[in-house]
Amino acid sequence: MDALYWAFLGVALLLVEVAAPGLIFIFFGIAALVVALLVWSLAIPVWLQWALFSVFSVLSLVLLRRVFKKAFVGKESQSEHVDDDFVGKTGVVTELLRPGLAGRVELNGSTWAARSDEAIEVGAFVRICSKENITLVVRRV
Repeated sequence: MDALYWAFLGVALLLVEVAAPGLIFIFFGIAALVVALLVWSLAIPVWLQWALFSVFSVLSLVLLRRVFKKAFVGKESQSEHVDDDFVGKTGVVTELLRPGLAGRVELNGSTWAARSDEAIEVGAFVRICSKENITLVVRRV
C-alpha cells in the first residue's frame, strides 16, 4: 500500500473518533499515521505494513489510553455524579445488614447490595450515605 493510503486511513479514523467519541478509533488512527510515515521513508511489503499497523494499534492503546482518557474525560468520572442521585434517599432493608457483611436494600423498586457499620434488621428504613461501585453504604433512619 502507498503511504498516502495509510495517511488517508489515519485521518479518516481520527475524524471518526470526533464523530463517534469513545476513545477507540483514535488509537487506530495514530497507528495508521505511524505506518504512513514508515512506508513513506522505507520500502515495506504490504504484509509487514498490516502487521506493523496491528502492533502500533495495540501499543498506542496500551501506552496512550490513560493519557487521552485524562485529557478528554478529566479526573472525575461520570459515576461520581450518579452517586449524588442516591445520597440522602431512604430505602428499606430486604436482607439483614451486619457489620462486615453485605445485605440488600430496596430503593426505587430495585434491590441493591448494601453495607452498614451496624446491624440492621429486615424492614427497617435506612438512609443512603454514599455509593461505592454498586454497593450502597447506609445507616439506620
